[in-house]
Amino acid sequence: MSATRAGAQPALDRHGRHEGVTGIPYDFGLGIRRLAARAVGVPVICTSNFGLAYAFFPFQNEFIKGGIRPTAEDEIAGLDVAEMGVPTYSND
Repeated sequence: MSATRAGAQPALDRHGRHEGVTGIPYDFGLGIRRLAARAVGVPVICTSNFGLAYAFFPFQNEFIKGGIRPTAEDEIAGLDVAEMGVPTYSND
């Protein structure tokens, strides 16, 4: 039984071949072009996300009370008291 719906014709490309997911083993030229597109897309996405984060964190530090870093005193005292208001560990 075919994977198409009852009465539906399978999609064919302009050369009469079945359309669908193909890769390097099935259509070398198309597979290489898809691989190249992904190879370009990954660094573009990573670079744009890095740029957005690089621009966002200084903005957040300026406009949000305290920024994203605790003070040195809070780090030395322990962030459990500064962040949650209760001590977690006893200093006995």
